[in-house]
Amino acid sequence: MLNYSSRRPPRVLLAVLTIVSLTLFLSYTRITSTNHSLLWPEATFDPTTSPDDEEDSDALSKIFDDIAPMAYGTSPRPAMKGLPEAIVADLPRQHIPSRDGQTRRLVIVGDVHGQKAALEKLLDKIRFDKAADHLVLTGDLTNKGPDSAGVVGLAMELGAHAVRGNHDDRVLLARAAMDRASEGQAARAKAQAQAQALAGGVVDLETKVYEKGQGEGKEEGEAGGGGQRGEDFRAAKEAYLAREAALVLDRDDRKEVHAARTLSPAQVEWLSRLPIILKVGRIPPYTSTTTSTSNTNGDSPRDGEPPAAAFENLVVVHAGLVPAVPLQDQDPWAVMTMRTLVYPIDGERRAAVKKYLQDKASKRNRGGKPAVISDEVVEEYLRKIMEAQGLGAPGDDGRRGAGDVAMPTDGRDGSAWWGEWNRFQERLLAAGEEGQGQGEGEREESHGLKGTTVVYGHDAKSGLKVPDTYGNGKGYTYGLDSGCVYGGKLSALIIEARPEGIVHGITQVGCDKAVEVDDK
Repeated sequence: MLNYSSRRPPRVLLAVLTIVSLTLFLSYTRITSTNHSLLWPEATFDPTTSPDDEEDSDALSKIFDDIAPMAYGTSPRPAMKGLPEAIVADLPRQHIPSRDGQTRRLVIVGDVHGQKAALEKLLDKIRFDKAADHLVLTGDLTNKGPDSAGVVGLAMELGAHAVRGNHDDRVLLARAAMDRASEGQAARAKAQAQAQALAGGVVDLETKVYEKGQGEGKEEGEAGGGGQRGEDFRAAKEAYLAREAALVLDRDDRKEVHAARTLSPAQVEWLSRLPIILKVGRIPPYTSTTTSTSNTNGDSPRDGEPPAAAFENLVVVHAGLVPAVPLQDQDPWAVMTMRTLVYPIDGERRAAVKKYLQDKASKRNRGGKPAVISDEVVEEYLRKIMEAQGLGAPGDDGRRGAGDVAMPTDGRDGSAWWGEWNRFQERLLAAGEEGQGQGEGEREESHGLKGTTVVYGHDAKSGLKVPDTYGNGKGYTYGLDSGCVYGGKLSALIIEARPEGIVHGITQVGCDKAVEVDDK
């Protein structure tokens, strides 16, 4: 007899499998029809497949129109504490090199940082003559090195000019804090002494400091006789006040406190009067009969014409300048600390391009799954748009847009300010060579800065930076900080009036290492 019951399980299993398969199929088709499928790959946007070229061209020409105008250096700022009365100062005319003037050489030296021995070594090497040469320092005379007071004293002795560096500024702030603390402590001690004297009172704070310095457990009469006691007392009081002054400053400022304490009142006064920007002007000056140099194509001036300029307009700063901002509107903090420039409009342009591409993708997909817009696509589109509009791409040379406002930073992200300054000068020069003259727009952008060469220090990490050569052999920035305090070199730009004209060159000497290299 046959057993048919054994055939029933396969039929049941087939039925179950059929139902499950049908369910999975229906579920899959339902899921893949949604805009946010987990099983369907993400849509990507390829801008090259768009057929609407004419429509795109019109839209792209207006893509940056909604970006608000930007500005820098146009709004008044509150005065920084402790700045000199004159932010911008002129180098006296008699110190500008010329054959018919009293100065033969202008010696501009980079950051000394308390390295008096290195400065003396450099001056000896070039046979510096106070009667015929003039010394200019690019700031940071003080701090880090062993003899800040010695450097300032030597500069004063030689009748030098200088600009304030960021370390000089910190030393001056530390000294001001110390002076305020000392004055406050002295005033409180005096008031306490008077009150205690009136009360017939107890030993005042100053006496306690003195007796602590003499040791515990001594009787008042055992401390020593009159004059000696007075001298010891004053020494103890000064030490106490110095300690109190240091406590009011941040711990990171202790090296500035040490440098500030070594300066005499006269040195503090001299340092505090240094400008932020020193205008040297034209070399040679217009009144000079010096002939032109080979650096200016060697053409002798015609009768009645001024000699050709080796430097049309020379300025000295510690760190840098922002292009297209007048000297009087430069931010003192930036001039003492800047290293790079960033352009806020770059971020606004990227955002505008990304929004345009997202809108374009949404129209193409007709409400389908949103496309992924990669950063690479945005950058490529941005580059092409800026090229089409005659603008330089982010990080490129041609910053020609009216909204391309540069912001200074003391970090290293962004574009080196000196590179941007040279491009700014090239642009002004090219505008003149193309016959545009000095139109209204050109005057607005140049702000009297056309042909301005900047001599600076501050950037020891970049080292000595002499200019690249351009069409006429000129460059517009000289970086002179070559890391003397870190065991590098002390550098000087020497501008000299010779019979054949104005010549210039770089002289360096080695330095003993005073501190370790920092991250900046």
